[in-house]
Amino acid sequence: MSLKDSLYLIDKHLNFYSLSFRLPTREDTKLSQHETLLEGQMVYNHKFTKYVYMIFNVICISGKPLESTHFSKKLTIIRNDIIVPLREVYPEEEKQIPFPLLGKDFFKLEKLDWFKKRIHHFTDEEGDRFIYENGKRHNDSTGIVFVPEEPIPSYPETFKKWKWPELNSVLFHLQLHPDPISETRLKLSLWENNSHIEYNNVHFDDMSTRIMLEEIENHPPEGIIIECSYNPFDGEWQYLRIRPDQTQATPILTAMRRLEIYSEGIDFEYLKNEILRGNKKPNQEH
Repeated sequence: MSLKDSLYLIDKHLNFYSLSFRLPTREDTKLSQHETLLEGQMVYNHKFTKYVYMIFNVICISGKPLESTHFSKKLTIIRNDIIVPLREVYPEEEKQIPFPLLGKDFFKLEKLDWFKKRIHHFTDEEGDRFIYENGKRHNDSTGIVFVPEEPIPSYPETFKKWKWPELNSVLFHLQLHPDPISETRLKLSLWENNSHIEYNNVHFDDMSTRIMLEEIENHPPEGIIIECSYNPFDGEWQYLRIRPDQTQATPILTAMRRLEIYSEGIDFEYLKNEILRGNKKPNQEH
């Protein structure tokens, strides 16, 4: 939020953080924007090796509300009224201000393949990761959000979203019964009401069971966190890896939603074909 003499970063809990730079106006860069409200998020940029503020919406510009403004017009305002004047005043942005500001990339539907080519998929100790790379943008991608062209009041949670299937994994808290012949050797739990609640409807395929037992045999009796994916075609779970970086399982409601996504079986190619067959023409973002 930019006022005449101050600039604030506001988090989701409505905490205000004063910033040491300003947003200049387009008309006169010696002046600061007053009553301008942006919507965005802090994301880690692997190219800059630092966090950047990614702008995806402008709610108000110089005291003028934009709830009736088409989305494409808002993107133009973000570029011409925010980014361009800022870089004129701070030409070495990465060195002169605490974090760079970037406009989030949005594309027309016909650019789906172009977007996909800029996604790099790899696996590390944290699991599957998708990195979106385009110029100065080099950050994690969780999927695609579809945004309508018509005027919208803000950035509502009702937007259609699609997530990379590999990221729809579930974290279980696992405890191993000390008796190797116990019928209930594996106790798997999900998170609810600030504690781990046992979840019984988990069946692993034979290979996953064998690999999992080999890897977890020497882990502590109080339990560990493991990452698993679900195969909707045979109704079985696959063990992926131990997650020593995690101490809490996936919340139950989140896990149920991911099971729904698994059952839909929508990969990128299916998504693209279905969208291009339709008549709707929303924008999309990475």
